[in-house]
Parts: sequence; structure tokens; C-alpha cells
Amino acid sequence: MTRRAVVSIATLATLATAMTMLVPAGAAPGTPYQDTAFGTDPAGNPALSNVVSLTAGPYGVDIATSAGPVHMTSAGEVAYAPAMSGLTGFATDAQDRGFVTQSGQDALTVLDRLGNVTKSFPLSQFTGPTLVVVEPSAPDNDGHELVWLATPSGLEALDPSVTNTTDADAAEFAFVDLNGSGGFAIAPDHSFVVAASEGSSKLSHYSRQGVYLGDIVVHDSYGNVVVATGPPSFDGSGTMFIPDGHHVVEATLDGTYLGVFGQSDQHTDAPHPPDVGQLDGVAATAVDCRGRVMVLDGNPANSLRRVVRYSGIGTSPFPCPADPPVTSVKATGFGSSIGVDRAAQVYVGGNGIVGKFDASGHRIGTIGTAGATPGQDGGLGFVFGVAVSDSGEVFAASNEYVDSNGNILTQQDPKIVEFHSAGGHYVHQWRSFVEPNPAAPGTTMTTAFVTPGNLLIRPTDKHLFVLDFGLHRLLEFTQSMTFVRSFVLTTIPGSLSNTPTFPTAFGFRSDGSVLIGVRQRAASWTPTNQTWVSSVEHFSTAGADLGDGWSGPTLDGSQSFVDGWIITRPDGTMLWPVSSNLPTGGNLASSGLLQMDAQGHIIRRMLEGALSAGVVPLLAPDCQGNLVADDNYAETYRVIHYAAGKCVWLPTASTGLMTKHTTTSVTVTGSSNPSDQVTKMRVLYGATTAYGKATAWVTLPCDNTVQTRTFALTGLLSAHTYHYRVQVQNGSGTVSGVDRIAKTL
Repeated sequence: MTRRAVVSIATLATLATAMTMLVPAGAAPGTPYQDTAFGTDPAGNPALSNVVSLTAGPYGVDIATSAGPVHMTSAGEVAYAPAMSGLTGFATDAQDRGFVTQSGQDALTVLDRLGNVTKSFPLSQFTGPTLVVVEPSAPDNDGHELVWLATPSGLEALDPSVTNTTDADAAEFAFVDLNGSGGFAIAPDHSFVVAASEGSSKLSHYSRQGVYLGDIVVHDSYGNVVVATGPPSFDGSGTMFIPDGHHVVEATLDGTYLGVFGQSDQHTDAPHPPDVGQLDGVAATAVDCRGRVMVLDGNPANSLRRVVRYSGIGTSPFPCPADPPVTSVKATGFGSSIGVDRAAQVYVGGNGIVGKFDASGHRIGTIGTAGATPGQDGGLGFVFGVAVSDSGEVFAASNEYVDSNGNILTQQDPKIVEFHSAGGHYVHQWRSFVEPNPAAPGTTMTTAFVTPGNLLIRPTDKHLFVLDFGLHRLLEFTQSMTFVRSFVLTTIPGSLSNTPTFPTAFGFRSDGSVLIGVRQRAASWTPTNQTWVSSVEHFSTAGADLGDGWSGPTLDGSQSFVDGWIITRPDGTMLWPVSSNLPTGGNLASSGLLQMDAQGHIIRRMLEGALSAGVVPLLAPDCQGNLVADDNYAETYRVIHYAAGKCVWLPTASTGLMTKHTTTSVTVTGSSNPSDQVTKMRVLYGATTAYGKATAWVTLPCDNTVQTRTFALTGLLSAHTYHYRVQVQNGSGTVSGVDRIAKTL
């Protein structure tokens, strides 16, 4: 690998003069408008703590914060945010890799899209890298992308495709000696524009080879010099977007002033909710692949920032990637159902067995065997549902009976079979369940499974849900298959009311409430004109219809229905896998994935054309923000790199009984399963259910077993009654146990 020459500013400063241009107002910059803001709390206030850099790549916006790198897709979804301290720079490339620099570490760390460290490049020439910029459109001599780093001494370019990271010089491709670089941008002609060079606020211009070309000085329409508060960004036409504190100034590379946008916030003396369209301390800008300008904004008096997006301004600086990028792994003989465990391993059901794959799509095992005789323990038929518990139990919903070669026979053997993922060993199976008898209140009856299909475990209470298509019901069980309830489905408006309402999909909201996709024959239905109506119903955790369901969406102009798993993400938006049927024989015409807001309105369509014709993707979120989609007609499953939001592995919380009491104190217990996360527990207590007091947090071991701790509630009054409850918190959220009462002596 050839190293380019070091170019010193001191040597070249006498070879060029500053390019100071006094230019009146130029062409109108378009009609910029603020269309959204990211990184805010529920009230809209800035919530990104100690942001040090903002860049944009093909897949979205990259923000380096004090807590770690945050990558947001173009829709504002957080794709990954691993905890890393002391960040000084973060950027992603077209391969969706992340590049991170940290204070005190003279190295470039490379992350995969899940936030895992894949390698680290030591930097031998410069120390203290402060900013990372990926240059995707200017490959080096080997045809690779370059990653540029700003340091106190200058810029250094690395080739991240180099695999020999043990050689300190192996990754270094070229560097330009820029004294005192405080941030830089790469123009479309691959020259460099450096902000705060040599301690001033001017913009210095350098060629690709590091030759000093002069200073870019922009004058606004009043003749005042624009003072840059950070490096500019560029769109595809070469327009610069310069942060100047309370506005964004548009100019060309030669210094021609084009305009300004962003109204200055006048309330800079105290923290306050930001006003739409107003900026309160612009520190950086970035342009995404659609030409939208991202503005890092926040009051300089505090450390909180937000990212405000403006549309209607620029042109694309680089092509947008396919949305979403999809990789497929052929799984011959599988493809009827999928499940994902907490290690992101994928379980794919098929004829008589469940295939187990690692997170990269490599087959690593097989669970179950095809049944040789009806009723055989552990013998699977066609597997229409798979769910994996926190502790590794695999539940498989088996329908049509198959022989030992996987051939489907005419007999049926509907059942739920439990295995353990560690060795794939058979544990137990259920062909029926006991439920209350509606015909004789107070008695029970035994009900056989008919066509058990989709399975899903609710994160909040670990209950197993079974969609039995033959019973036209969604059934709720504990993990020991004790029946809890079934959900009563209502007649859909516009339907042929004397026909059954079919459940086709289900999922959970973050509070544990249940969403069920249903369809029913339309009033106009005939054997030759098979039309349907559909909706998504919303039920409480107790099974009550909340009355706020949503009408079925349309896709390709025809009636559609939700089929598979409905996924709710942490921001409240939902993902609905849908298919539409044309009014000619009822055949599936198209399929896709709809992103819905929390009120059931379509935000956008995804995956159309990415799957086999007419196939609805069965979806499951893994614990790293991916979706796994089952394209069953093609007998494949696909890991879809679309940020679905991380799995919610909430801890459990159980409030224990009082074990001791005195005139001024009470001793109680609390229990929790940390769900393999760093978890803490405390007890809230007080004279009412408002509590008002709390014990100190106690940290629990990071494992998957129930932990019990004892707490002393002190400072109480004699002969008084007190309320208390356990509160448990981990990275997925906070859970509280039931309220209990204790009394002092």
C-alpha cells in the first residue's frame, strides 16, 4: 500500500492567497421547511446528551454522544446505539458499518450494524482523533471507500478493507497535515473545507492533495461576514450548508451567498421548549441521501441537543440504498413459521422438524422428528408456529401429520410440542386444554386443538399465545399451557354478518395489550366474487375489547388483511405484514409490510416486490433490532435489516410479604428475574399508594434466575399502616410489583 506525501501548511501557505469573495444575495435557495425533529423527549425538548458530532451516510444520520453512537434511519428510527464512553466521532458507510473514535484511544473502532465491535485500527501518525467522515464516492487505488479522521494535527485517511490490524501502518492510506483542524467536510470535487483552522472561525479550502487553496469567506445580503460555528456539509450540487449559531447559511464552494434558513430563537437566556422552525444554537449540519438537511441544534448553555430536519432544499449527495436491504438464506424444507431467541438465533418450522440457524443464517441444528405413527410423542407434523422462551424452551405448533420422510399424510395430529433449544430434546406436548364451559358456568370442558398456528410469547408476563385457525380463536396460556382466556372477536362492519370472523394475525403493545388482525367475508361476497373486509382489534391484558381498533388497510387498491405477527416498536409505531385479494377468486395479489403510526395510519409501505408474489411475510423481531421474515412459498427465511426496535426483555417484579416489623420499621422482600440484563431493584413505600419514599437501589446479578432481596423500610410511625411495592428496572424498562400493606407495632 502506497503512502502519499505529507503536505505541510507552513510550506504551502505562501503559494496561495485567501479567496475572499464579497457577493450579494444570490439565487433563492428553494423553500426549506422543517418537517420533523429527532432526539427529543415526549414534550419536544432536546434530549441528546453531550453531542460531539453529526454526520450523514447512505443509511441515515450518525450522532456521537457522551453515552455512545446513535444511528438514525431516514425515518428517525434508532438502528443501533451501543453504550460507549468518550466518543469523539461516529460515521457509517454504505455497508452499514460504524466507525468510532474515542478519547484516550488512538485507534479507529469498526462496528457492525448491531453495534458489535468487529476490529480496531491503531493510528500511528496522529493521536486524539476528533471526527470521522466516510467518503463513499472517492475510492482509493484499490476501489475501496476511505474513512477520514480529524486529529489535532491534521487529517488521516484509512482503508477499512484492510484486514491486517496488527500492523500499525497497514490501515493508513494517506494523510494531509492540517494544523489545528477543528472539523472538516469533503466537497463533491473531493477537496476539503476545514472549519476553525489555525484557531479562527474561517473556512479554509484545501485540494485533495492537501494544497492550501485559500479561505472561503461568505458575506450575507447585508455584507456581513458569515461566521461558521462548525464545518459545513454539502449536497449533490455542491451547495454548502454552514452552521452559524442560530441559522443555516447556504453558499457555493467559491463563497457565493445563496440564502439562509432557520429562524433564530430569541429565548436563549433560559431553558425552554423549542419552537417549531426556531433554532437555538446550530453546531453542525449534514445532508442525507434525499437532500434533506439535518441540523444539530441546542442551547449552548446546556449539553442537550436535538436534530432538526429540513426538506425542500438540497439535492442528494449520494444514492439512497434499497429500502430495506434484504439478505436471504435458503432453508430448503422449511418456511412455514419462525421464532427468534434472545441470542438472535432463528428457528424455522417446516415438514416434521424445526431448523435452528445462527444470526448469520448458518444452519446449526435440527429440533424434532417427523412423526412415524399418529400420536407419537415429540413427532412433528407440519410446523405452523414456533416460539422460544427466555430460558430456551421451544414451542412448536404442529398441524398436518407427516411420515418420517416429511411427507404430509391425510391424518391430522394437531398439538403444541415443547422442546429445549440447548439439545433439542423433547419435553412435553399438549393436544388439548381445559377451559371454562360457557354452557355450564362453574364447570370446565376439554377442548382439542384444531389448527394451531402462529405462536408468540408476550414479553410482559411470558404468556404463550396460540392462534388456532380451526377454532377461530386466539388462545392465551401460561408457559405450562394452563389456559388463561380466549379473545372474543366482533363482527366487522360491512361484513356478511352470519359468517365467522377469522383471526389472521396478532401482536402486543408495549403495555401488554393485544392486537388481533381479523377478516370476514364482505357483504358482497359470492363464490365467484370473494371479497373480504378486515380490521385490527385492540384488547386489554384482561381480554376486554378496548374499542379502538383500526380498519383494514389497502394495498394495490384492493382490500387487504393483516396476516402474521403485528410488531409494535418502542416509539409506538407498528409493523403490519399485509396481503391483498382481488375480487376474482380471492387469490392473494400482492403483499408487503406497512409501517403504521400509533393510531393506525399508514406511514409508509415496505418490502413490496422483495418477497415471492402474493406471500405475506411472517415477522419476528430479534434482540438486536432486526426483523426476521418468513417468505414461505420460496422456502426461505430472510433477515431483513430494518430497525424494528429492540426486543423488550423486561424483568419480572414480585412484591414479597412483610417478614419483620417494629414500632418504626418494617422488613419486606422483593423478587425479580433480571432477564439476563443489568438490573436494579428497590421498594417504594408510604402512607398511601402515592408512596413518596423509596429504598436505595440494589443491583442484581445479570442472569436468568429469580433473585430475592430483603429491604428495611425505616423512619415509620408507630401503629401505622403503610403501602409498599417492589420496583425493578433494566435496560428494557421499569416494572412494578403489586401493592401490599404492612403495619408497624
